[in-house]
Amino acid sequence: MPEQTVLMVLVVEDDPALRFMLTKLLTRAGYAVVATPDGQRALDYLRANPAPCLIVLDLDMPVMGGEEFLRRRKLDRRLAAVPVIIFSSQPFDNQMALDYAVAGYCRKVAEAEEILRVVERYRSPVLVESHE
Repeated sequence: MPEQTVLMVLVVEDDPALRFMLTKLLTRAGYAVVATPDGQRALDYLRANPAPCLIVLDLDMPVMGGEEFLRRRKLDRRLAAVPVIIFSSQPFDNQMALDYAVAGYCRKVAEAEEILRVVERYRSPVLVESHE
């Protein structure tokens, strides 16, 4: 079959049900999705693979939380260029958004349409080859 290109999103969420829901929602919307349960695994993935078009990031996670992930991302020029939207039950923090160049925010209680709207608004046009 011919190769095709897809937009890939990295989901970083420790709650298995929410991680599954986001993966399913984004896959149905036509995105390729990689999901990790914490910031450390996300960094490991990002350092070994092509950059995604967007990172959807929870803040409150074990091993490495979202804010520490953002700190480390900022130190890596390639990763710092990838847009991040915060997906959290915590209130939006304008200062954190400025400090770490966060592109957007979506509350965990958002409807599916709202999540997809935020993803579409902030994703970059990075394409990943698919070998299906």
